Amino acid sequence: YSRRDKEDIRKELEDAISNYEGVEVDFRRMPQSRSPLMDEDNDAVRELDRIEEEREQLRQKILEQYDIRPDDDEETFDRKVQQAFEDGALKELMMDAYFDDSNDAYW
Repeated sequence: YSRRDKEDIRKELEDAISNYEGVEVDFRRMPQSRSPLMDEDNDAVRELDRIEEEREQLRQKILEQYDIRPDDDEETFDRKVQQAFEDGALKELMMDAYFDDSNDAYW
């Protein structure tokens, strides 16, 4: 590389670094599941599988009880989840529904 090329690359890197804007990551939206690296033949893994199966059954019960459907629009979905939250149904699910600043709900 010529001296000019190195200076151009250095300038480009300095500009990119000075203009970098970090992103805040919301880890609550990550799926809560075990690592694929965990040994399958393990009491802890079997217990985790049992808990996840139980949670899935509870989730399905809530979806049915509050008629929460994949094709609900955002407002309808938010209203239904908010009602389930207010009724305490999500406590059975052993987790919280999170509401961000715009009152969007997700779990």
